Amino acid sequence: MASIRGGVFTRADARACGYVDADIDSLLGSGAWRRIRRGTYAAHRSLMLVTDEVLYLRRIHNVLRTSGPTVFASHQSAAALHALPVWGLDLTRVHLTAPDGRSGRARGVHRHIRDPVGPGLQLWNKLRMVSPARAIA
Repeated sequence: MASIRGGVFTRADARACGYVDADIDSLLGSGAWRRIRRGTYAAHRSLMLVTDEVLYLRRIHNVLRTSGPTVFASHQSAAALHALPVWGLDLTRVHLTAPDGRSGRARGVHRHIRDPVGPGLQLWNKLRMVSPARAIA
């Protein structure tokens, strides 16, 4: 399941696969699983050679999966999804843009407003993002 979701899975995903909370907590405690962000995990073995950029991509996958259908990755988050260089950029926050008029910050997420959304949106592997040109504009 994690392999089709950018290498991450949620507690609900683990429960759907038959893990109970005690199993999940034990796997986290032993280091077999690693917390990526609240309620989101990855198997430790899948993180052994993982760079900050790969961890950032996994966070982006998770945030987009749990966001609404009009929300899309933007700014350096979209640049990372397009495999553009992100060295020197802050990889601690996932940047999203939405036309719904709600902006703000949650832990690890910065939500921008853009209304109307306009051209330059792309869908790739069920991930919504701005085009490379808009990501670096």
